[in-house]
Amino acid sequence: MTTALLVSTCAVTWFCCLALLAPGDVRTRIHLLGPPAILGALLLGVALLLAEGFNNNAFKVVATCAVLTVYNPILSHALARADAYRRRAR
Repeated sequence: MTTALLVSTCAVTWFCCLALLAPGDVRTRIHLLGPPAILGALLLGVALLLAEGFNNNAFKVVATCAVLTVYNPILSHALARADAYRRRAR
């Protein structure tokens, strides 16, 4: 189970990294950075919890996954707003 979660984490990350190479505007690239940051963190966190069990480090894994899951949409939105503001200023 842990191996499947790690492979799916790598697959999501590689697919989105390869998709970043395709031509597109900034907003498209921002959207392509979301799945690795959210899904990758969650899948990796679940894999670590399954592999190591619920010990002293489990809280750190859960906290890190929660921070990445919460802050990624906020930072993506801020970056998209900055791009929109820059485009309007031209």
